[in-house]
Amino acid sequence: MIPHSHSNKKLRFDGMKVKPQVIIDNLDEPHHLEKLYQDERTGFVTALAEALKVRPDSQVLRVWEARLLGAPGHVNERNVKPFRTILSIVTITFLLLTISSSHFDAEWYYPRYTGLWVSLSMAIYFWIHRPDTRVGAYLIIVTSLTVIYLGVLPNTSSDSVLMALVHISGASVVLPAMVFLRRRWLQTDACIELLERAGEWFVICSLLVLGGSVFTAFTLGLYEIMDLEQIEEEWIIRNIGNVGIVTIPVVGMYLYDSIFRDKLSIAPVLARTFSPLFLLMISSYLIITLFQGYSPFYDRQFLIILNGLLLVVLGMTVYSVLARPLYSDSRWSDWISFGLLTATLLINVLVLVAITFRWYSFGITPNRMVITGLNIIVFVHFVWLTASYVPYLMGRRKITIVRKTIVSYLPIYFGWAMVIGFLFPLFVNFE
Repeated sequence: MIPHSHSNKKLRFDGMKVKPQVIIDNLDEPHHLEKLYQDERTGFVTALAEALKVRPDSQVLRVWEARLLGAPGHVNERNVKPFRTILSIVTITFLLLTISSSHFDAEWYYPRYTGLWVSLSMAIYFWIHRPDTRVGAYLIIVTSLTVIYLGVLPNTSSDSVLMALVHISGASVVLPAMVFLRRRWLQTDACIELLERAGEWFVICSLLVLGGSVFTAFTLGLYEIMDLEQIEEEWIIRNIGNVGIVTIPVVGMYLYDSIFRDKLSIAPVLARTFSPLFLLMISSYLIITLFQGYSPFYDRQFLIILNGLLLVVLGMTVYSVLARPLYSDSRWSDWISFGLLTATLLINVLVLVAITFRWYSFGITPNRMVITGLNIIVFVHFVWLTASYVPYLMGRRKITIVRKTIVSYLPIYFGWAMVIGFLFPLFVNFE
C-alpha cells in the first residue's frame, strides 16, 4: 500500500512520455518512480539517461541506472561478449548434435532428444554468463542420466512410451531453470523473473521458427529448380533442423536480453489481447452446449481440444497476472482473468466427467490414466488461482497473493512430468 503521506503528489505525464524532470521531482517517492516505470517502461529508460546528466550525484538515479542500464563504462563489452558466447554455444552444440544424430535413425533420435537439446543449449547459455563449478557438475550428471534413460526406452509405439517422451521433454526445462535460479528456488521474485523470460522467449522463438521455415522452403525450392540431384533433400532438412534446434533457443534469449528486456513485453500484451476473446468463446460454448444438449462424452477429439484449451488459458492467466503493475488502479483486466478462470474451471469439470465416463465405458488405458492425472492437477491449480483472486478483487489482499499461487504450484507440474516420464512406463510395463 502506498503511504498516505505521499498520495498528494501527482505524477506528471506529457503525451504518455515520461520526462526527466518528472523523475527528478519524484526522487523521494520510490512508489511513484516504480509506477512511472511500470506504466511507461521505454519512456522511463530514456528519461532516466537524461535525468542522470542533470543529477549525476543522485544515489537514487544510480540505483535505477544499475537496474536498467547496466554498469557504466561497459557498453562495448556488453555488446561483444554475447556474440562470442552465442557463437561458441551454437558451434559446440551443433557439432555434438550432428555427430550424435548421425549414428541413429532420425525417426528414433529426434522425438527422444530434441527437447533435451533445446533445454541443454539454454542451460549452457545461462551457465556461460555465470559460471559455477557445482552447478556445471549437476548439469552434466542430470543430462547424462537423462540421455541414458532415453536411450534404453523401448522403441515402441505404445502410449506409455509416447507419454514418457512428451513429459521428459517438458521436465527437461529444469536444466536451464536450475542454472538460472541456482540457490533462489524458493524466492518468488526469482521464479517470476524466470517465467517472464520464458514467455518472451517463447514468442520470440515462435517468430524465429516461422522465419526459419520460410528460409528452408525457399532453399529447397531453389535447389529443386537447379535440379541439383547430388544434394539430398533429407540431408539439407536434417542439417537445417540441427542448426535450428541449437540456434533458435539461444538466439531467442539473446534477443530478449539485448533488445526486448525492459523495453517491450510481448507475452503479456498477447495474453491481455486474447483473454477477452477466449472468455467470449468459452462462454458461448458453454451456453450452446447447455441449450442444444450436446454430449461430448463420446467425442475423443473434444477432449484433446479442451485439454489444449486449459493449458492455453492457464498461460494467458499467468502472464496477465505477471504483467500487472503492483500499484495500478485498473481492474477490468483482473475481472476478465477471473471470469476466464471461472468459465474454464467449468469446462475442466466437464472434461473430468467426460474422462470418467470413458473410463467406465471403454476401460482403463495408459493414455487415459495420464490425461486424467493431468486434468486433476490443472483443476486443482485453477481452483487455487480462482480462490486467490477473490480476496484480491475485494481489496483485502494485493496481487502478490495470485503471483505466489502461480509460483508455488510449479513444482507440482515438474513432479508430475518426472513421474510420468521416468516411472509410469515401468508401472504399466511399457504398454
